[in-house]
Amino acid sequence: MTKIRLLTISVFALLFINMLMVSWFFLRENSQNTQTKASALPIGPKLIIIDKLEFDKAQVAKYELLIQKHRTTIKGLNNAVSETKRNLYESLKNETLMDQDSLIDKIASLQREIETTHYKHFIEIRGLCKPSQIKKFNDLTQDLANYFISQRKVIKL
Repeated sequence: MTKIRLLTISVFALLFINMLMVSWFFLRENSQNTQTKASALPIGPKLIIIDKLEFDKAQVAKYELLIQKHRTTIKGLNNAVSETKRNLYESLKNETLMDQDSLIDKIASLQREIETTHYKHFIEIRGLCKPSQIKKFNDLTQDLANYFISQRKVIKL
């Protein structure tokens, strides 16, 4: 075998190995992206509650309606809290801080209403449960606070 023939075979072998590695790299990247997208889907409290309480289709449909009503109420209350906080901090521009106490009281009242709304929401969820699901609901109540802790990002100053 001549040197040129050996060199030609080596070049083709190296090209073939390179093509295999590149295709393996792209296939591996696509499968990782698929896995990442699937694992990136949030499980969320809704799915946890449906799963733990083992709701049937009719219960899930009623639960969806409860969620929509709850979200609408909470969104309105959160907007009111934000607006009141904005007004509170806008009052810093004034030299007289007469409104601050009433604004802080209003924020506290709105926050109380938010927590009451959450609590009533869970009473409504319990109302959806069949007698066989009540024990599961009672077990779930031990973890409720953890499911609904605010997911706000911490701002580093």
